[in-house]
Amino acid sequence: MTYVLDYSPSAGGAEITSYNLEYNNGAGTTFIEVVGLTIEQLETEVTVPTTPGSTYIFRYRVKNIFGFSGYSPQTSIMSAKAPSPPLSVSTTISGDNVLIEWVPADDNYDEVLRFEIIVQKKDG
Repeated sequence: MTYVLDYSPSAGGAEITSYNLEYNNGAGTTFIEVVGLTIEQLETEVTVPTTPGSTYIFRYRVKNIFGFSGYSPQTSIMSAKAPSPPLSVSTTISGDNVLIEWVPADDNYDEVLRFEIIVQKKDG
């Protein structure tokens, strides 16, 4: 996952010396440093390793010669993506009905909320 710091170039008239990015896993209030606290960091894009299916909360702050600012508003993201397409679809005639079956797709670490089936008549 790449997190891009959204910042203002103004630092109260003093040059920015570091961006401090922190996260937690959404289960508590303890934040862990990603960059910028123990070693100064001026990059505004950082790749953070994540565990698929986990939710992360991020915050950051900036530093100049006067010290660190307050923290940004927190933002959260779940390490997941849209589900994959179904693997296969089959149809079987059963009397006057059609039985439609499919193999569920990979949910990509988030719950599949619904399936959508679109039936088109032969004449379009």
